[in-house]
Amino acid sequence: MKTKIFFFLFVVTLISFVIVLTMCKKRENVTSTQQPAKHELSQRDKKVLSLVEHFKANLNSKLKDGEEISIDSSIWYIESMLNVYYARFDSSSLIFTDSTFVTIPLRSNNVVRMSDVNVACLALIDSLTVHYQKIQFNEKNVLLADISVTQVHNDYIIVKMVDVMGTNSYWTPCPTFGTTDYWFWSGGEGKCDNFGGQFIGTDASDKLYQYANQWIIERFPLGCYTEVETIGPILPSDPNAQTTYNPCGFETSLLFGDGSSTIPEPNECLSPDCMNYYLNGLLQLGETLKPGSKVIISYYCHWDVNNCLLPCWGHIHFAKFTYGYYLAVPFPPIILED
Repeated sequence: MKTKIFFFLFVVTLISFVIVLTMCKKRENVTSTQQPAKHELSQRDKKVLSLVEHFKANLNSKLKDGEEISIDSSIWYIESMLNVYYARFDSSSLIFTDSTFVTIPLRSNNVVRMSDVNVACLALIDSLTVHYQKIQFNEKNVLLADISVTQVHNDYIIVKMVDVMGTNSYWTPCPTFGTTDYWFWSGGEGKCDNFGGQFIGTDASDKLYQYANQWIIERFPLGCYTEVETIGPILPSDPNAQTTYNPCGFETSLLFGDGSSTIPEPNECLSPDCMNYYLNGLLQLGETLKPGSKVIISYYCHWDVNNCLLPCWGHIHFAKFTYGYYLAVPFPPIILED
């Protein structure tokens, strides 16, 4: 009986591995046939760059106090300007995420003044600089800035910037987990099984999104992304993540989840097969949730615990997916000097 179970798990793992490799090959083909050459500007690229350059020129000029713009347009311009002039998406393997909130006064006709947008842009650039400078690596860069409105009040709006930065730009295309990749599920507790005590500060959730991001084939150092949007957090219980079978024995989901009302509470150790299963789950969810013709920019995975009355416990991984439109840019980004 044990031999049959082992054989079944082996077949499931092999099928997942083949699916993952097939996805990688398909992504390479899509990149080579649909993406522009890194120096080529499409008509859309030229139009967006022209709009952004005009917007930036207006900010740098003496603005008339009466010049106004809609909320949606202001968000589009702020985000596009920050990405065009400060961000380039490359193969960074270590990802740092930070956020900033700014307030922009709102006029009675539900528009904002360009002079106030200018103040907000300067504040966001200052914040971007601070976040950049606190990363203690020589090689680093801004990958993207995601701008959104989080609150709308009678006389002001609150705008949020999520910036993503990277360093250590080595990239192994389409990596999979190997025979030593036994990782504790959470808490930065490093490797487990016979490899305990190694890589403290990292856990399964960290490795999953680091590996997933190396599956993104659309990498053009001379480009950035616009109309950025993030979907999530996606929990194991999300309908899009639910499956009929999980070979690891945890919740039947593409994302890790486990829980019980019995004790002791375990510190789950995810095997290489399970790590590859959940890696495939992240990649599959990224494709399922993709909005329209946008492309995946980044994957994110982290751990959390479910709130319930003791002795109940629950462990989960949640995921976020960021998408956007690629934009070729014919000039290098502005470096946020230390």
